[in-house]
Amino acid sequence: MARSIGKTCVNAGAGLFFCAGLVAIAAQVYLVREVMVLFAGNELSLGLVYSGWFLGIVLGAWAAGLALRHCRAGPLSVCLASTVLGLFPVIAVATARLWRVVVDVPAGQLPGLGALVAATAACVIPVGMAVGVFFPLLCAYFAADGDRKAIGRGYLWESIGATAGGILVCTVLVGTVPALPALWLLGSLLLSSWVLLARRRTLLSGIIVATVASAVFAGLFRLDRLLVMARFGSLGTGLEWVDQLETPYHHLDLAKLGEQYSLYADGKVIASWPDPYRSHARAHLVMCQHPRPRRVLVIGEAPFELILPLLMHRPESVDVVVADGGIVELVTSRMPTAAIESLKDERVHLHTTDGRRFLVETEDRWDLIFCDLADPTSASQNRYYTKEFFELAASRLARGGVFVTRLSSSVNYLGHNTARWVGTIRNSLETSFKKVLVLPGAENIFVSSNDTRAPTADPEQLRKRYEQRAVEDGSFTPYLFSGMIQQDLVGDLSHQLARRSTSAVNTDYKPVTFLMGLLRWSQMQKENAGGTVLKAIESIAGWWWFVFAPLIVVFVWVAATAG
Repeated sequence: MARSIGKTCVNAGAGLFFCAGLVAIAAQVYLVREVMVLFAGNELSLGLVYSGWFLGIVLGAWAAGLALRHCRAGPLSVCLASTVLGLFPVIAVATARLWRVVVDVPAGQLPGLGALVAATAACVIPVGMAVGVFFPLLCAYFAADGDRKAIGRGYLWESIGATAGGILVCTVLVGTVPALPALWLLGSLLLSSWVLLARRRTLLSGIIVATVASAVFAGLFRLDRLLVMARFGSLGTGLEWVDQLETPYHHLDLAKLGEQYSLYADGKVIASWPDPYRSHARAHLVMCQHPRPRRVLVIGEAPFELILPLLMHRPESVDVVVADGGIVELVTSRMPTAAIESLKDERVHLHTTDGRRFLVETEDRWDLIFCDLADPTSASQNRYYTKEFFELAASRLARGGVFVTRLSSSVNYLGHNTARWVGTIRNSLETSFKKVLVLPGAENIFVSSNDTRAPTADPEQLRKRYEQRAVEDGSFTPYLFSGMIQQDLVGDLSHQLARRSTSAVNTDYKPVTFLMGLLRWSQMQKENAGGTVLKAIESIAGWWWFVFAPLIVVFVWVAATAG
């Protein structure tokens, strides 16, 4: 005889479906963030995470279907599945944070593509399987009395829970409650399912469950912090970890060695200070590329130490654009006093918004625009190195204006992938500017303008511009320009790019520079298989994607119809 499910049990079922959606979407969001931190914010991890997630759901649902053919879904199996789904996300996030240690990634290196696939298999697929098992099991349990509407209600409540979970995690929990306590808090709702489904529910059992859950919740705050410190320690920086901050853009780690601070975003160092000799030299090199820069725009990750030397050139205004307000919060209070005071100068205007969006929405014009951003090793950063962005930047320059950007490179010899990487940026700039200079060094400085007289690689001309402005800086002398720009290296770099570069142009819709960066990364990790796959992707013409995508849709539709 089919069992009768009363109103209380139906309500419990709605709650369980709701909580399942809540936990599933929260687990997905946190795993995406953790895996992206593990692989330095590279969006390639997104594809693998979602592939692993859906593969896990398919495997879990298939396994649940096989099991339900031979046995009935009972309260015990539902409670067991609830426990697994409640616990697995916490375990998966903890495992992801220790993954560099697990696969023994050498200090100073990023995990390769193989490690990324392995991390997906170990951290994401098991959670996806738990989600895949739970839903059909719960549907079978609540539809056992012949109420087929229970499955429809289950879909509805699970969808509502997923929506609520996405809103809750993204607008409330992230940045306020660490990942492990947040996942445990949501998972506890599922872990208490045995109390809801038990025939004999007592106040004592509820108190016991609540007490245990609260104790674990409190302990996970400490464990979460320890795991963040362990993950940072696995980078092998030798620095003392100081603080962290979760923002909509990054996971930020702040570390120090003596009085020297370093800021890491998703495991990559994006700023170090105080370093007046380097920051002042870069600022003066950039400012002297224009004969008289009155209005200056700097778009950067954390360019605050550049502001003081920029102001020494007596510009009328300096606009500073930083996308992540969390960086401003974490960094500015720990900057040297002079750098902090420079931000208070009435000529300095700080904008916390996306740099590309800022240029789109403004009608202002600048004499000099300096993009001091991280390398285009992620799709989000690649947006600042495309033909479309350079056209936008050129449109925001005043007459005779100069645009400057940078890219990590090699001092003397450019390898095959590095030469092509640098070449794509030069090619893209040449579509928007009449003159493009590429200055050699550990980072290449690209100086571009439609006024062919402004940019210069002549140290003597740079020195004259510096001295004409009567700049007084104890951390710099204009004679250093000769060491920063060695004429023989300028010519050699141009020769290498002409011989080993590519004619490809980096665009929003074909991000070849991003792919070149992945190839360099794969080459550095000595992963031949990963490099082969990336080269195959690079070689596919863009129009092929528009051919294959409709074919895949038609194939899936035909297969579904036949089924």
